[in-house]
Amino acid sequence: MIMTHLKVIHLFIWKIKHIFSKIIYKGIFLD
Repeated sequence: MIMTHLKVIHLFIWKIKHIFSKIIYKGIFLD
């Protein structure tokens, strides 16, 4: 139960990082 919860949190953090890096990538090349 705890392990799956940690996995969900890890996946959630990875998704946020991926979206955030995508925004930064677009921002650098559009400016």
